[in-house]
Order: sequence, then structure tokens, then C-alpha cells
Amino acid sequence: MWLRKKYQIPSESKVLLFVGRLGKEKNIDFLLDMHEVIIKSNYNAVLVIVGDGPYKQELKNKVYHKGLGNKVIFTGLLSKFDTIKCYAGADLFVFASVTETQGLVIGEAKAAGLPVIAVDAFGVSDMIVHGEDGYLSPLDLGRFISYVKEVLSNKELYSKMKQSAVKNAQKMSSHNCAQKLLDVYRLVFSECNSVRKISV
Repeated sequence: MWLRKKYQIPSESKVLLFVGRLGKEKNIDFLLDMHEVIIKSNYNAVLVIVGDGPYKQELKNKVYHKGLGNKVIFTGLLSKFDTIKCYAGADLFVFASVTETQGLVIGEAKAAGLPVIAVDAFGVSDMIVHGEDGYLSPLDLGRFISYVKEVLSNKELYSKMKQSAVKNAQKMSSHNCAQKLLDVYRLVFSECNSVRKISV
């Protein structure tokens, strides 16, 4: 896999992936706190952070102070093609932002067959079917960690969530979204015609 080869990630390590702008509002500190506990729980895992932004140096400083230097990888900004290869090489997508309007990266992760563990927030909650293609967690570190551990340690659950992630991502394709919009327009048009006929 490109991701493991590019960043020298051992084949036995699980790869947790975040993709997005490195801004404070993305709550990546929460993911670093989560990953620290995961590592201390003897899980062989690496957190890959794809993206760039004004909070990058603060995050790197936090990684250093936590002693997670070889367990967290900052890729910087990548091309769309290389970002897709990161999705393809990861095991789990993690997302802690509470300020999303549309979690587009969640749809991308699911299309790549990644189960998603995310904080239950506006926008994000519409992108995940809890218990089917991932888990929606309250903004609670313990609960979030328990979901990550459950998915990583249960092969049967993981396999089912991977399949559901791909299936559910197809429902969010541009074609399907456009079709849903057309259906709404047709319904409104039909109801307007009905009202016009009644009033006449």
C-alpha cells in the first residue's frame, strides 16, 4: 500500500486517519488525546493527519510533549490523488469536529470502505448511520476511545461496517443527490398545480 510505504508504517500497525484543515475548530487535540490513550492501551496504531493549516505547529508541539513522535504522522497538504491513496491505505477514519456544516471527508472515507468514528455533531450526524457504517460519539473521550477499540478489535464488526460504508456512500453520490433534488422539485411542482386547480 502506498500510504504504508511512503511513511514507513509497519504492516502490523492499524492506521487511524484524519483529513481536513488543521484549524483549532477541527478539534484535532481531542484526536491526539484519544490516540495517546490508544497507544498506552497497547494498541499498535498510527494516527495519520492529512492537511495543513494555522494550528499545525501547535499540534506538532503537543505530539512532541506527549511522546507520540513515531505514532503520529503529519503529511501536510496532499494532492487529491495522494489523499485518495491515504483513504485506501487506512483502517479507520476518525473525526472530532463539532463545527461542520457538511462532513464531506466522511463521505470520501466511507466511499473508500472506511468505518468512521466521529463526534456526534450537526452536519456529521447526517453522514453516519450509527452502528452500521461507524459510530457517533458524544464529545466524551472515554466513549470515543471505546468505539475505536471496539471496531479495531472485532473483525466481524469491522468487515460489516466496511461493506456498509461503501454501500451507504453510494447514496451520497452526486447523481443520487441530484435525483433527490429533482424529486423534491417535482413534488413541489405537483402540489403547486394541485393548489392552482383547486383555487380555480
